[in-house]
Amino acid sequence: MVVDAYTYALKPLEDRLDWVLTPVYRVANLPSEVWNWFDGGVGGRQALAARLESAEAQILLLERKAQKTAALEVENHRLRALLGSTTRLDEGVVIAEIIGLSPDPSRHWVLIDKGTDAGVEVGQPVIDAQGIAGQVVQAGPAHSRAMLISDPNHAIAVYAQRSGLRAIAVGNGRYDRLTLLHIPDTADLHPGDTLVSSGLGERFPPNYPVGTVTAVRHLPGQPFAEVQAAPSAQLAALRHLLVLIPATTPQE
Repeated sequence: MVVDAYTYALKPLEDRLDWVLTPVYRVANLPSEVWNWFDGGVGGRQALAARLESAEAQILLLERKAQKTAALEVENHRLRALLGSTTRLDEGVVIAEIIGLSPDPSRHWVLIDKGTDAGVEVGQPVIDAQGIAGQVVQAGPAHSRAMLISDPNHAIAVYAQRSGLRAIAVGNGRYDRLTLLHIPDTADLHPGDTLVSSGLGERFPPNYPVGTVTAVRHLPGQPFAEVQAAPSAQLAALRHLLVLIPATTPQE
C-alpha cells in the first residue's frame, strides 16, 4: 500500500487487473441491472398505459360533446323550421314534443307533452314543418295522443293542386306511403302532383300540404286506378309538432 500510495510502480499491474476484472464486475451487477431495467420498463409501460387510458377517456368525452352539439343543432334547425311555418298559419299554434310512440307497430300514434291545460283538444290537427302529420284523438290535462295520417284508421280529404281532383287519402301502416281511394281510371292525376287538404269535413283546414303522388297504376278492366302518395310530413322522424288551435269567434 505504501508503494502504491507514493509511487506509480504498480500502476501497470492495476490497469491490467482492472481490465481483467471488469467483465467479472459486469456479470456480478447483471442481476441488479436487469431488475432495474425490468422495474423501470414496467413502470414506464404502466405510466404509458395510464396516459393512453386518460387520452381515450378524453376522446370519448370530446366525441360525446360533438354528438350532443350536432344533435342540438339538428333540433334547433327543426324548431326554427316549425317556428318559420307559424308565420304562414292563420290559426294559433302550440309547440309540442313527442314523448311516446305506440307499442303496436300496426298503429301509428304519438304521445305529446301538451294537453288541455295548453289549449289542446280532441280533433285539432297536428303538423310539422312540411305538412299535415295527423290529428289529436285523445287529450288529457298535461298530455295528448295524436293519430298520424299513416295509421290504417286515418283518412283525410285532399285535392290535387294541378288538376283540382278531389280524393280521400288513407293510411296503410307505412310512414312513407298513403293510398288514394276510388280514383277513376280516367282521372287527371300523375306522379309528382301535389296533394293538399281540401277542408271538407271541417276537421283539417284547407290548403295544407298532405303529400305527393308517387305512383298511378291503371288496371285493365278496372274502373279505378291504384294511386300511392308520399306524405309531406316526415312521419318517421318526428320530434316536435305544431298543434293547430282554431280561432274562436266571440259570441254576442
